[in-house]
Amino acid sequence: MDDWGRSYLRPHFQALNRAQQALGCSFCLVGALAKDLWIEGILQKHPSRLTKDIDIAFLAIDYAARQKVIDYLTKSEGFRLVPNSQVGLLGPNNYRLDLLPFGPIEENGFVQLPGKNGDLPVHGFEEACKSADLVFWDNQFAFQVLNPPGIVLLKLISFDDRPDRRGHDLSDIRELATHYFELVSESIYDVHHDLLLLYDENDLHGYPLKIGSHLIGRKMAGLLLRNLPLKHRVQGILRRLMDQKRNGPWSAILTGLME
Repeated sequence: MDDWGRSYLRPHFQALNRAQQALGCSFCLVGALAKDLWIEGILQKHPSRLTKDIDIAFLAIDYAARQKVIDYLTKSEGFRLVPNSQVGLLGPNNYRLDLLPFGPIEENGFVQLPGKNGDLPVHGFEEACKSADLVFWDNQFAFQVLNPPGIVLLKLISFDDRPDRRGHDLSDIRELATHYFELVSESIYDVHHDLLLLYDENDLHGYPLKIGSHLIGRKMAGLLLRNLPLKHRVQGILRRLMDQKRNGPWSAILTGLME
């Protein structure tokens, strides 16, 4: 990726890259900014909505490992803690960075953080981050980024956790599904060509959308292969979206997920 068009974020990722090297950890970009990277950075198209917040997930063995990351960024890189936040840091240019630990530190899909409302939900983070892609920025440094199926997985769960406040998650999923065919067209023609015969090719808009959405569901099934309870939860989310007649590619995603 030579030019993402987000040069103002470069200092953040450079600091995160140094933290990875110093601490031997691995960070993964998740959330809306990961969605923007695929659409804007890879396809060179304008996302429907821009976000400046950086959501970073990382595997934490325990709370001491989490604190080491916070200490490094605040003491060595000049980040500042966001008041009254369990996860937020302010970095260069005052752009916010949220650190989201998952893995052995969690219990039943939650990480208990200090303060009020300290239960941080991280359902699906481990499954999604295992399939993250390595992206190089200007061939100078690299970082892990959730791929679209991983982003869709976490956004479905996030919406389900707070449907009254997370409507934008559904918009982000629709946008990713719209562009996914173009992002992985070579793989569709070479590997997943069976999908080309499932939908009406005369439907000029719906054809690539349905194929891409179906493949997102198929990829999500692979992510959830070892977590059947979470897979069943995601199936239920998609069925409810269909029952509510919410605009989106829910049927095609569900079809791929249930294969």
